[in-house]
Amino acid sequence: MLKTFCFIISSLFFLNFSYAALDLRILHTRPECNHDGHTSAWCTLEDSRAAEERAGMVKEINRMLDLADSPDSKIYIGYFSFSNKGVFKKLCEKGKEGISIEGFFDYDYSKEDQLPLRLKNECQGKNGNNIRVRFLGEKVFKTDPETGEYILNPETGERIVDVWRLHHNKFLIVAPGKDKDLSISFSSGNLSAFGTSLHFDHWVTTVAPYNSQFSKSHKCVVEGLRTAVDDSEAAKDDPDLYKQAFDLCFEQLNLSYETGLEEDGIYLLNSPNDDGRTEDALIAEIENLGEIARENTNSKYAIYAAMQNFTHDGIARALNKLCRNKQGRVEVNMIMDDDVVLGSSEVPGTSKFFNAYLKNRENGGKSCININFMETNSAVKQMMHNKFIVFTGPNYARSFSGAGHFTYSGMTHNYENFYVSNGESLVEQYKKLYDYMKKSSVRYDEIVKETPKKGAKEFF
Repeated sequence: MLKTFCFIISSLFFLNFSYAALDLRILHTRPECNHDGHTSAWCTLEDSRAAEERAGMVKEINRMLDLADSPDSKIYIGYFSFSNKGVFKKLCEKGKEGISIEGFFDYDYSKEDQLPLRLKNECQGKNGNNIRVRFLGEKVFKTDPETGEYILNPETGERIVDVWRLHHNKFLIVAPGKDKDLSISFSSGNLSAFGTSLHFDHWVTTVAPYNSQFSKSHKCVVEGLRTAVDDSEAAKDDPDLYKQAFDLCFEQLNLSYETGLEEDGIYLLNSPNDDGRTEDALIAEIENLGEIARENTNSKYAIYAAMQNFTHDGIARALNKLCRNKQGRVEVNMIMDDDVVLGSSEVPGTSKFFNAYLKNRENGGKSCININFMETNSAVKQMMHNKFIVFTGPNYARSFSGAGHFTYSGMTHNYENFYVSNGESLVEQYKKLYDYMKKSSVRYDEIVKETPKKGAKEFF
């Protein structure tokens, strides 16, 4: 499959198309705070309201929701978490007007006092069934096979997770009425209080014709999620049913990678999947830029990325191969959360993976990737939560972004939405977002302030 993706990518780059690609626009959070002894990226809870105002994302989401203003309007929301009260208020208003609302959330947010179920229970219209919510995902802790008791981490005393499969999609779709253009947003951030304020996150918004491939592909996501779980909030989802329904929908609607990029300038990739389509697409983008750089050694090519959690060795190897290549070398730049270095990441193994695969040579590692870090306040769970990578060079622009991290779970097991785009404007906006974060970022030695140890040899 990887070779197929490379062929498609190369072919699309050199063809001339006469089409109107979607206008894709980025809004991002702006956690710009002022605390002694910290960079401007480090914020406290007291900074959240001002940060939300600067970002303007809640206003934009509510503007989109107001487009649902007729009896046949529909709203679809899919997020890991939902705790933003401003968005809840607007959704509740729409629900009481009788607008159809369908939501998909992670099962960790299925408690009665949390906003997803409050939306369903408190905000129905007169007929009482225009709002439906479904929960997906599974978290299972390891137990002792003999006693049945939970196995605890000896260092932290916390239960050890055995299976952790998330509903991690991040999308909002507003269908104003039959055959009308759809307003669609996909993001790195959740509809949470921090996701719209203190986290470093972004949203991409667009208006897509109802019969465009971009609109149809999101229909397939919704169909897949519906199929994966029945209407009972207590039901356990079935990822295999999602995969079957999603793939069947794509096949019936005749949706393809080539057509998506040709007509819309963007293509949706999904997880869960069994064929590695998402990771293959990303690695193919990386390898394709390497091929172009080798054929144009006098030109400069570069990658700019931001990623919170990175534990996918295939992607790490591809990036390191790119910046090591002596002919047509590509500069690879990335921004991560300083939790990766400090060991306070929420994903197990992130720090160990960083030391083995991503730590730069100048800091005692083996990698050639240039990494800067955002100093975030882990005490209040502030995060650098952006997830994107852009590929740049003379007459070349590509991006890969979405809800998921660079992890095997994100690429193949969780419910996730990813996007590949050949839109030059979108790449420029991502590069500006990268530059914005880099201004307040720090280097590795500014975090550890000690002589780094010699890195491991076995990985490259």
